[in-house]
Amino acid sequence: MILLLAAILLLLHFTANRTEAEKVNVPTYKYYTSIEVDQGESLWSIAVDHMSPEYKDVYDYMSEIATINHLHGDQLDRGQRIIIPYYSTEYKE
Repeated sequence: MILLLAAILLLLHFTANRTEAEKVNVPTYKYYTSIEVDQGESLWSIAVDHMSPEYKDVYDYMSEIATINHLHGDQLDRGQRIIIPYYSTEYKE
């Protein structure tokens, strides 16, 4: 049982390291898209749903969304359209 657990931990360790190394070698491009705010959504919920690993935390992503859209606070209205940034490995012209 202990041997199996040790093997799983080693596998997870090497898989995590390989994944991080692969991320370094893949270029990412920053894009922007427009989304429509649904009933009950807030800046926080949108940030949690759309944030990617390029941001250090949810607050960092929320701050960028707020700046782009000239928002003050996290309250949004249903039907409001906002611009959110996202990253992709696909290059779009």
